Amino acid sequence: MFRFRFFWRLYLGYAALIGLVAVTVGLSVSSSLKADLQEQTRQELFHQALFFREWLKVEPDWNSAKLIAKTRALGATLNFRLTLIDDKGKVLLDSEHDPQTMENHSDRPEILAVKDWVEGKAPPFAVRMSQTLGFSHMYLAVPIAHSASGKRCYARVSVPLTQIEERIEAWYRMLLIGVFVAAVLGLFFNFILARWLSSPLSTISALAESVARNEGKAQDQENQDEIGTLAWAFTRMSESLRQRMETTFRRRREIRAILEGMIEGVVAVGRDETIVQMNQVAASLLKTTAEESIGRKIWESARIPTLTETVTKVLKEGQQLRVELKISVGVEDRVVDLYAAPLEGEEGEVAGAVLVLYDVTRLRRLEAIRRDFIANVSHELKTPLTAIRGLIETMIDDQEMPATMRQRFLTKAEKQTSRLSQIVVDLLHLSRVESEKDAIRRVMLDLRSPIRETIQRLAPLVESKNLRLEAEIPDQPLPYKGDFEALQQLVGNLLTNAVQYSPPEQKIILKLESDAEGYLLSVQDFGTGIEARHQERIFQRFYRVDKARSRELGGTGLGLSIVKHIALAHDGQVWVESVLGQGSTFFARFQPPHPDEAVSDPLSSESEFA
Repeated sequence: MFRFRFFWRLYLGYAALIGLVAVTVGLSVSSSLKADLQEQTRQELFHQALFFREWLKVEPDWNSAKLIAKTRALGATLNFRLTLIDDKGKVLLDSEHDPQTMENHSDRPEILAVKDWVEGKAPPFAVRMSQTLGFSHMYLAVPIAHSASGKRCYARVSVPLTQIEERIEAWYRMLLIGVFVAAVLGLFFNFILARWLSSPLSTISALAESVARNEGKAQDQENQDEIGTLAWAFTRMSESLRQRMETTFRRRREIRAILEGMIEGVVAVGRDETIVQMNQVAASLLKTTAEESIGRKIWESARIPTLTETVTKVLKEGQQLRVELKISVGVEDRVVDLYAAPLEGEEGEVAGAVLVLYDVTRLRRLEAIRRDFIANVSHELKTPLTAIRGLIETMIDDQEMPATMRQRFLTKAEKQTSRLSQIVVDLLHLSRVESEKDAIRRVMLDLRSPIRETIQRLAPLVESKNLRLEAEIPDQPLPYKGDFEALQQLVGNLLTNAVQYSPPEQKIILKLESDAEGYLLSVQDFGTGIEARHQERIFQRFYRVDKARSRELGGTGLGLSIVKHIALAHDGQVWVESVLGQGSTFFARFQPPHPDEAVSDPLSSESEFA
């Protein structure tokens, strides 16, 4: 395809050039020939007019019939029309027409012009339609005086323009034939030249295509011309280029793999703040994509003022910077630790910058939780410890305290000690469920068993509060893979919470159901209820809706948090539905075991799952 296109481009280009030259030369030559022929005709007319004038001077009688015949013979010989006109415009002689029948010529342009002509200057010519003959002629007249009478007359010579045009057409035909022959010869030699020029280039093109396909081979030694040398150079260039490309691609893949394997986001920008590299972690943090960002300005892809200001400062000052960014993602903020460092060029100049972004949102949240947890634990432990210390110090200071009062103080101290012990136990349970992977030992059991045992264990507590517990548990066993003790604690905390916040002579409803989504446990009370603004936070550590009443009832503020983490450890979930003044219902959802985990006849007896 290349050989065809290049050959015809070259050939048609030269052909167009030859055609242009031929047309230009033809027009120029034809114009020049026409001008030369017209000038030549004028000169001939002038010389013939002078000859006619001299010829007339030797004739004494210009009105004789003999002279008229001689004039016609001379005009036929010279192939020009000869005319003699007196100073009044009367025609005395004419080589092609009877003078007696011709009209007066005093107003003819050539006669009018010759009257003012001075010998030595260019003779006056006139081109006009001959009224006598009926077609155009070129006229020239010269003055002459009669030898005998001295009378002034005018010797006029004319030639028809058709004769001039025939000569011009003859010249044109000769010129056209010459140009055509020259063009044909030029196109023929142009074809040979185009083939001669395109053939080596076609060979080079074929070699280049073979190099592109990694098929280039060095020329045989017998072909040591320029083409062979060029082919050998192409082969070496191909091998070198292939090695460099493989190295570049390998390093690019390695760098890409490293960047994509990093948990930190990495962005590389050029000196003009254009992004040249970005991994998916950085794209996710900056709420964009690597494909859309590469090649764009950093401030176009990430509209974060602190980020763009940091990049600009690093590129300008060449110093490392570390800042913390806050990126809004939906309704929450993401905290990102940004480290920016300049990239040096070959001559030590700042050629760009590399940005490392690390998402520290969870770390900051955990730090906040840790601070809140320490503050809450300190506060919760401080209250019973302060009470115990005050009671003991009072008894020590008052040695004569009555026995009844001392007993009351000891009872209060024992109560605060129990509360302190319960807080420590709950903290240990919560820590165990949260931090230890193996703390929950899940085995196949009947989900009804831990619930029933918990109900039996808490029955005295329910009766002491003058409450009624209604349990709706299926008759059929419910196979489940879970931790028996943890599930007991989950149910116990929910029931204890319902007992504490239910008024006397009310009922508590516990339901265990099996549906399409798994097992659903619900504990419903008819107490004071929970406002909507508290419902999402009651599963947090030490969070209480009514702190004074919770402490009065002996709550630690950790029971529902333990419930939540036990459910999460069992791949379940908990939530609450409550209406203020009407009571609350706590739900726990559990997923049934996979069919492959079931044993043969696993539900034959409850003891197998206890």
